[in-house]
Amino acid sequence: MKVTPRWVSVALLIGAVIAVGWAVFDYSFFNEPSADGRSRLVLGAWAGWSIGAAIFCVIGAIGIIRQAGWARNVAWTASVYMTSTLVGAIPGIAAFMGLWSSRDATKP
Repeated sequence: MKVTPRWVSVALLIGAVIAVGWAVFDYSFFNEPSADGRSRLVLGAWAGWSIGAAIFCVIGAIGIIRQAGWARNVAWTASVYMTSTLVGAIPGIAAFMGLWSSRDATKP
């Protein structure tokens, strides 16, 4: 079993805040006259993707803090989602590297 560094949960929580901020920023363009048809669909999809990333980040961070067995899988998913939004790339890559470099548990 791998031991995930605690700072990965901090990176995930920072990424969640960034993702929610980006979703709110995206959503603010819905009232623009040019936001119709496909552009509105893209804005909505990107805002939804960011909210989904934020949800995965929070769940993954809570799981890592509690040292749950499922937490690493959710954290991996969160880091990929977060990085794919481009806005959360810095905390997403940090979380990815922390998960990648996790060490094996020394507990029997």
